[in-house]
Amino acid sequence: MSVIKLLVHLSSFLVAHLFISGVVSTTFTITNKCNYTVWPGISSQSSSAALSTTGFSLERNESKTLTAPASWTGRFWGRTYCTEGSSGNFSCITGDCASGKLECSGNGGAPPVTLVEFASRNGLDFFDVSLVDGFNLPLLVVPSRQNCTSTGCLADLNESCPSELRVTTSTEGKTAGCRSACQVTGLSMFCCSGENATPATCKASLYSQFFKNACPQAYSYAYDDATNTTFTCASTDYQVIFCPGNTTVTRKNNSRPSPGEIAPIPPPEIRPDTTSRRHRVPIIAGIVGGVLAIISFVVIIVWRVRLSKSNDTEEDVEDDYVKLVPGMPVRFSYEDLRVATNDFKETLGRGGFGSVFKGVLPDRTGIAVKRLDKLGQGKREFLAEVETIGSVHHFNLVRLIGFCAEKSYRLLVYEYMSSSSLDNWIFKKIQGSSLDWQTRKKIILDIAKGLTYLHEECRQTIMHLDIKPQNILLDPNFNAKISDFGLSKLIDREMSQVQLSMRGTPGYLAPEWHQVLGRITVKVDVYSFGIVLLEVVCARRSVDHSQPESAIHLLRMLQNKAEYILEFLLKFIALSC
Repeated sequence: MSVIKLLVHLSSFLVAHLFISGVVSTTFTITNKCNYTVWPGISSQSSSAALSTTGFSLERNESKTLTAPASWTGRFWGRTYCTEGSSGNFSCITGDCASGKLECSGNGGAPPVTLVEFASRNGLDFFDVSLVDGFNLPLLVVPSRQNCTSTGCLADLNESCPSELRVTTSTEGKTAGCRSACQVTGLSMFCCSGENATPATCKASLYSQFFKNACPQAYSYAYDDATNTTFTCASTDYQVIFCPGNTTVTRKNNSRPSPGEIAPIPPPEIRPDTTSRRHRVPIIAGIVGGVLAIISFVVIIVWRVRLSKSNDTEEDVEDDYVKLVPGMPVRFSYEDLRVATNDFKETLGRGGFGSVFKGVLPDRTGIAVKRLDKLGQGKREFLAEVETIGSVHHFNLVRLIGFCAEKSYRLLVYEYMSSSSLDNWIFKKIQGSSLDWQTRKKIILDIAKGLTYLHEECRQTIMHLDIKPQNILLDPNFNAKISDFGLSKLIDREMSQVQLSMRGTPGYLAPEWHQVLGRITVKVDVYSFGIVLLEVVCARRSVDHSQPESAIHLLRMLQNKAEYILEFLLKFIALSC
């Protein structure tokens, strides 16, 4: 959980101004715009006075106003999927404060939870939105002062949350929240603790980057200080809005907005209070604004002309590049794939880099279309990657049929695997069935054959770097095929190791990733394969928080049992001598 940074640099003029204006309290108007009930929770820092309530419920479009004393420090969050048991015990799937009742009574919200952190000092307010403890619902914080900046996380990350981070409801299986990698794995590299407790040793991971890309104004991990994520405003009132997507925020000239005036319009940048010279502001602003408008108009025209020429040239070069590539997989238009997937209607799966949809080609061939999210990859780089994947052919690798690289669209077309992915069989027990031991053995050997081909039989060594059950697909005869090469790395065969930034999935990451230099070999795939093997044999996830504490981590549990058995054998041998 990030600690709000109190960067208190206050001019003597502002101190005097606030003293005269007599600001003694702050009003928070909390509004629920979600299509479901939200139970807000509030916790105050021990040195601050508690608010009139620490927990309550809000139906859709309901609001509640709370008054906080001057110099108050605390947090707001929304609890979701809350129930009250027959014994009167109140609990929530996300944001639960473990009080057993509606009021949180000073307790914080349990992850995953989207947090609003607030502190007021000497007439200045400091506030941020934190995803360090994960995400459970979108929210927006709106200061009532016109010259202060709103912040929040407007995107709903639950549907796009990587499967390994999801928290789901037990009855409907809906995604209720998206946990942090720290919460899932407990590793210091994700938690910024232990040997990784400094900014130099704890860097952004793929998972924190997932949060950052979706919500750039929010904290994504403990040392997310590269961008401004803490906002400052002279003491004023605030609106905290849950699920702000369809609301409209308006702010009056006075500093006290009414509860119903709510909405995510882009706020202006923070500027110092200049009321002592307000009679000159309209004249100066008019002159400067006119000049800037003319300059901006000219710059935009020139930029658009140059961009148009550049894009035309780039398209020509890329089209020529495609024509020169021998054996390139089939190139589809976006419209072809839109029709084949019935407007991307049936979703087969979602991940951190995109979604997969079921489709059928005109010749009735079943396909799986992976629509990549915008990754900042140019078309030439994408086509080069397609060429590499398309040139790799093995029975235990999912076959790439084609691709689409049209405008900003990036799509990959794979053969359709009708028996779904391995995780659905060993964890979710598809159709109430389970895999017999002979089938499990066959699947394990198939994965090993596919990895052997990637590591030893290709022109270049290919490290997959994301071997996990979700990326092992099964055909009708339960032949296993490795899929999803989005994180893979090609290296020359004479190279024994390569230096890479961390990539992969928590729970399947080899110890080599934790080294400072990050020198990686194909053994990281072998380690991940070993974890998958254990999961197939034990029919449980490598990290399972529903298990007792001693059994949460599968590998650690097996290591402890092996040590116990070895100790027992040594004692038995000693007694026998």
